[in-house]
Amino acid sequence: MLITDSVACLAAFYTAVMKVRFFCLDNDNRLQKVAQRHVEKAWWDERPWDGSTGRGLVRLVTVVLDGDHRLRGCFLLRLTLKDGRLTHEVRREILAAGQSGMEYFRKRSKPTGYPRIEKQMEGWPATLKRQLAVALDVPIRQLPAPRFGGPLVTAAQLRISVKRALVYFQEPVDET
Repeated sequence: MLITDSVACLAAFYTAVMKVRFFCLDNDNRLQKVAQRHVEKAWWDERPWDGSTGRGLVRLVTVVLDGDHRLRGCFLLRLTLKDGRLTHEVRREILAAGQSGMEYFRKRSKPTGYPRIEKQMEGWPATLKRQLAVALDVPIRQLPAPRFGGPLVTAAQLRISVKRALVYFQEPVDET
């Protein structure tokens, strides 16, 4: 019982200080901040996505920060819209990509052999890191390399809230 209470206390601490920021790329490949509630409602409730991203595709960037606003990870998702919504099928495809390549996160070089993840990592502009550095007001060298997934995917896999999923991102993504 004591261990369970300690884990719950630790989880509460990290979710209280960890932050998540969402951005998406518009039609001109410019980074735009997106409200967390908008992303979560579109993901969980299949609410319509703002039409400004167009072309039936949302390129979502998720950044995880700790309580001192240090970067803990940068994650990418390509989400196909159907009638302006993220459907159950899209979420299932994203979760399948996550399940197919869990070892992806442990690779030191660009992994191959994970077609679902490779598809997710295609089509991002070369200026993405520079735009993120400007949006977050941090030196570009402090930005971790973008990876697939993030707290939204983890939350869906574990069937928990995005806020609770942040506990799994308390350590920075290993870049070595």
